Amino acid sequence: MNKTFTKLSFLILLIAVNIQAVAQNVIWSEDFSGTDIPSTWTNIDVSGQVTTVWEYSTTGPYFNNQPTFASPTAGNGFVIFDSDAVGNLPVPHDVRLTTDAIDCSTLTTVIAKFSNQYAYYSTGGISIAELGVSTDGTTFSYYPILTAIAQNDLSHAETIQEVDISVVAAGQSTVYLQFRWRGIWEYAWRIDDIQIQDAFTPLSPDDLAIANDFYAIAPSYKMPQNQIDTIRFLADVANIGANVQNNVVLSVEVERDIDNVIVFSKSINLGTLNSLDTIENILFTDTYFPPNTLGVYTATYNVSSVSDNNPANNTATFTFEVVEDEFAKAPAATVGIAPEGNNNWTTGTHYYVHNGSQINGIDTVTRYANAVAFRIANIIGNQSIIGESVDVFLEKGFDADYNGLIESSERTTVAIGNHTFTSADHNEEIIVPLSNVSGGNPIYELEDNTHYLVTVKYAAPASSENMLLLMNDELNYNAANYAAELAGQERHHFILDIGNTGDYDYVFNFTGNPVPLINLQTSVVSTVSTADIKLEQAALTLFPNPAKTFVTATIDLPKTAENVELMIFNIQGEIMTTRYLSNIQKEQIQFDLSDFTSGMYMMSIDTNLGHTVQRFVVK
Repeated sequence: MNKTFTKLSFLILLIAVNIQAVAQNVIWSEDFSGTDIPSTWTNIDVSGQVTTVWEYSTTGPYFNNQPTFASPTAGNGFVIFDSDAVGNLPVPHDVRLTTDAIDCSTLTTVIAKFSNQYAYYSTGGISIAELGVSTDGTTFSYYPILTAIAQNDLSHAETIQEVDISVVAAGQSTVYLQFRWRGIWEYAWRIDDIQIQDAFTPLSPDDLAIANDFYAIAPSYKMPQNQIDTIRFLADVANIGANVQNNVVLSVEVERDIDNVIVFSKSINLGTLNSLDTIENILFTDTYFPPNTLGVYTATYNVSSVSDNNPANNTATFTFEVVEDEFAKAPAATVGIAPEGNNNWTTGTHYYVHNGSQINGIDTVTRYANAVAFRIANIIGNQSIIGESVDVFLEKGFDADYNGLIESSERTTVAIGNHTFTSADHNEEIIVPLSNVSGGNPIYELEDNTHYLVTVKYAAPASSENMLLLMNDELNYNAANYAAELAGQERHHFILDIGNTGDYDYVFNFTGNPVPLINLQTSVVSTVSTADIKLEQAALTLFPNPAKTFVTATIDLPKTAENVELMIFNIQGEIMTTRYLSNIQKEQIQFDLSDFTSGMYMMSIDTNLGHTVQRFVVK
């Protein structure tokens, strides 16, 4: 089973018909401070498959990136059922933890309150969490709980449930609570601080929040300084307090991290917001086009009013970087992901290029797509894919007919690459050079105002493991994509084709919005030529390739060139060395590489007859 993860931020979850702003009294409680589950409780799996059911614990297990359980008394113990440890069962388990009798005879309102940390894997209603209530310990009425938790969402430290069970429990001298979980190979459910109250816990009087984890971030985490994209700002705001909030203001500002200078600031007055109201999709009319100054920038949303007294949930932040040469959707990997049930799949990212190659008089600025960079989680280990291969593609196109798919007819492959996994790839960034498919210049030149899809395709032999691609589960691009759509623009972050059908999906909610770490490395080279004339590829050949201590350039021009410039530059576009020649047609020139670090380089030849570029590798 390939497990996946997501990052969402939830407010306290309340299952309630009517929230009452009155103080509540706790009639009964259990915080598991007695070093075990009470001996009078029952603890079984009705399916008869699980022998180790609910257990007392003060620790994990905690799953990848899952925070520590944050119930108020977690330190002195809680109960947990670890469904993941049970494994893949023939039918769903049905574990039930039932309290002993609780006296509710004096209550007209009965509220069950408890802290949870819950995560599940199965889709299609297989994983079901419920609170059961009974007056005889045999016949139970069940209340669905934890229904707002998304599949594969392990981000919550604590989720509080309050359930009105008055219809069954009010005025009853014997009331039993039952925590029931059905599922197959889920994650885990932790429960602590169970209480019976005579009212709901009152809302905080004045409490605004950035809501639904829905706020627009930059269209890419890393943007090359010659390909800056517009940032559009959008957010959801909620009043989760009991009182009406007046003069509500949503603001956003962007700060340059290196000197803490505020480079952009805007605000919107939202007026009055009633209790428990939410305003969705608040779009700022002002957009921000960052400067091409290299560095990290931090943007902060803030919602405020004159009376809000809980500032902890008033802000949301994101960062982005302006870099020299690379498009990237996330700063680092956090999880390894593969689709369930099909080992053949293609995934990728979407980038928009504003500026392609440009000719100004005799000056040519060429912007190249050099390589695709990514990382794999299972190069070694029990699921190792050493010896397996992937193809990488750079394609032009997008969903032009807006049917939710990018069909093969809507895209054109412009550059390709291939990589076979070795043990040297473990924990390393894999850089696959791109080769132009159209002939001529071996390196693809980026075009103006063009959508590019950068994908990694894995086709596994029948006996092979799946490929676990490293992704990031801490960024949510959905609001940014939606803000771009409102502006009539296409911006996306995740492309997916399970089964390699040939059609790509623009993914909006795949197991909680992970972001593939599939980056596009580019370079910018300025040359001088009498015209935008491309020499034949044979005009410049390089050997050996890969090279170690030297590389020889063989020049073979159609006729004698009065002036020839040979230039070596790295993938960042930095010039490493330049050689000038005169009256050359056929020649061999050797370059010393002893001071070059390992990596990919390019050599250009520029003459009055035209120019071309060749790529070589230094090892």
